[in-house]
Amino acid sequence: MSLTSPMLKNSTWVRTRSITYHHAYGAWFTINIRRYILSNISAGNARFVYTGEGNDYFWLNVKGYVLTILTLGIYMFWWQKDQFDFLVN
Repeated sequence: MSLTSPMLKNSTWVRTRSITYHHAYGAWFTINIRRYILSNISAGNARFVYTGEGNDYFWLNVKGYVLTILTLGIYMFWWQKDQFDFLVN
């Protein structure tokens, strides 16, 4: 199969598009799944509510990626703490 075949070009486009969509919309998907799961859990009469926003989570991750790269990995530990605080608190 040559490198210029339409099938290879199409599969590369699909993989690139899939990765792009995953990274762009992954934050909103994560938050919506989390909100759905927590809204359907109860302990006795207590109901759980999750109020996180996908936009906030997206920018938290963008900041984390950029600062981790710029600091050669040192910021990763604070980024993990920020993610934990966002998802748990």
